[in-house]
Amino acid sequence: MLFGKEGMHYNMQKKELWNKNYLRFMEGKIVARAKKDNVPFSVRLERGIYEKLCKFCEDSGQSKTVAVERALEKYVGEYYADKGHRLI
Repeated sequence: MLFGKEGMHYNMQKKELWNKNYLRFMEGKIVARAKKDNVPFSVRLERGIYEKLCKFCEDSGQSKTVAVERALEKYVGEYYADKGHRLI
């Protein structure tokens, strides 16, 4: 293992080479979108509701995360619309 300036230089060259190879590999490929700001959220669901969610996701091709986000967005939006409040 190299220490000091030689080791740092070697590691920088290695990283630069990896970056070039990675970019070359990714040319012409679809790259994942940037991750959105998120917060982990855990719930316990009744089995029947969970099974409906799984069936819906399978039929619609959506992930469970997307399906739950959309359902909550709609539900909360309608709640505040009925109350006459505006959400940000």
